Amino acid sequence: MGNARFSLQDDHGLFGVNWSSPARLDRLLANGGRAQEPAETLLNRLLDYQDEDDLYRLNSAEADAYRKAGLARPTNRPLTTPMELTRVMGWKAALDFLSPAEINDAISVDTVSMVNVNTASARVLLTLAGMDQEKVDRVMAFRKLQPFLTDVSFNQFLGRMQARRSP
Repeated sequence: MGNARFSLQDDHGLFGVNWSSPARLDRLLANGGRAQEPAETLLNRLLDYQDEDDLYRLNSAEADAYRKAGLARPTNRPLTTPMELTRVMGWKAALDFLSPAEINDAISVDTVSMVNVNTASARVLLTLAGMDQEKVDRVMAFRKLQPFLTDVSFNQFLGRMQARRSP
């Protein structure tokens, strides 16, 4: 309609905050260029924010800690939007290097455990093990020409696996 434009983003091209490992979260937060709280602490706080009980995980926070800090209490339900992460204790500071639009463009609260390397942003690709800016640039240039059809072809492109040879 008129000059309206829109785009669709595959959630598998985003950072799945509810299913990512502490190591991947560390790599995402490293994009901010400064030390943050440990990833395990942030992930435990996210889990406690969402679960229905008042039991604490290690270095985490429940309703009483939020009240003492002057924050809105946890919802005790799954997150509905990536921006809701900023309500979880410690996450606002951890993500302060991202604008609200960048949070929405990089993070998914759905149950996403794998990354679609054909739709992931550079920021998300950098969270994959062994990726650096040079490899990310190569991947992004190559996928404009043709998509990666398998994880084997992606790893071969990056030189992580040798091609199988016939006996």
